[in-house]
Amino acid sequence: MRYFLTFLFFIVSSNVYATDPDSLPDDPWMKNFFENCGYYPIKHHENNNVFWRFTLEKGDRGGCSSDNIERSGALYWERKEVGDRKLKSDATYEVQFKVRFDRGFEGDWETFLQLHGYSDPACSKPLLMFKFGGSSAWLDPSLALISRHTGERRLVKQPFQLEKFSIDEILGIWQKLKFVFETNAGKSKYSLYINNRLEVSEEEFYIPDCSTPHIKFGIYRLGDPEYGKTSIVDFDDVIVTKVR
Repeated sequence: MRYFLTFLFFIVSSNVYATDPDSLPDDPWMKNFFENCGYYPIKHHENNNVFWRFTLEKGDRGGCSSDNIERSGALYWERKEVGDRKLKSDATYEVQFKVRFDRGFEGDWETFLQLHGYSDPACSKPLLMFKFGGSSAWLDPSLALISRHTGERRLVKQPFQLEKFSIDEILGIWQKLKFVFETNAGKSKYSLYINNRLEVSEEEFYIPDCSTPHIKFGIYRLGDPEYGKTSIVDFDDVIVTKVR
């Protein structure tokens, strides 16, 4: 009888462990990222693998104070993201990760990863955004350089389209990305590899003197009362390495 109860306990425990992702241990890479704007990531279990799944539905307003402010053509902003620690200035970093777009990403500029700059609320802005618009993927560098002395706004770089990274072609398929970038104040450079193939080589983007860069990923998009589709993206093995 004792052996039977032990066996029964093992079966029940195993089933709970297998069907409840929150009961699974974190992969080591997960410990390097934290909640962002009050959102905590949700683990997902598939084929003995644990990863993070982000699901954004209509009306999922972000928890940042700026998400409830009408700006950039949107009444509000929807967001579910996590972030990492602040990165060092005057350095070079490499971010490797696997990403799978499970559903959606058909809206107006849905971002799935960004290099963000922050030191205080007065100096907080995206530096480089990975996003989908019109089914194609785009790299959106920090677009405008604003003079502290005159307030003049000058265009620096236009968004860069990744023509071979279409949501229609990659939906449901794991993709491997490597993003290499500098953190120099002023003009910095970045490169992007998709499935081990170099797609973007040493393009420029801009980092304000007051910004401290860090990585954020998940889903971030304009709030649109007319757009009610759900977007789902999975992230696995997100590794940030300082290479210089």
